[in-house]
Amino acid sequence: MKTFWANAFAVGRVATVQEFHLSHSDTNASVRPS
Repeated sequence: MKTFWANAFAVGRVATVQEFHLSHSDTNASVRPS
């Protein structure tokens, strides 16, 4: 069970980091239509 929570936490972290980088690059590019 401990491994399950560790994996879930890791996946959540990776998703959050990717989301942050995507939004960050979008802001820098300024190509996203509002």
